[in-house]
Amino acid sequence: MVRDFKTVAGKALTPDVEATTYWGGVNYKINAATLTGAIYHVNVKNVAGGKDADPTMYVARYRYALSKRTDLYVSAAYVKAKNGQLTGLSRDDAGFGETQRGFVTGMQHRF
Repeated sequence: MVRDFKTVAGKALTPDVEATTYWGGVNYKINAATLTGAIYHVNVKNVAGGKDADPTMYVARYRYALSKRTDLYVSAAYVKAKNGQLTGLSRDDAGFGETQRGFVTGMQHRF
């Protein structure tokens, strides 16, 4: 899948930014368990040479269905930027380094 976006200076609190996000993933179901893997890559287009982060994020998830409406899950993610730029696991949160790792576990119940 592909997504383009552009922010325009004056309409946002950031300078003009153009980028294309590419992503893909796979699911593999084994009885009550589902394994998911995904890769996301952002290609920033209008940044001076050596200043673009072009981050790539890898995600793995294990989900186990306790019932039709209740799941247990474990997810892990790793993101790395290029050129020593900052990046984060969320596009809305500031990055604090050129790599970041995340881990979450929980239970989901659908009403």
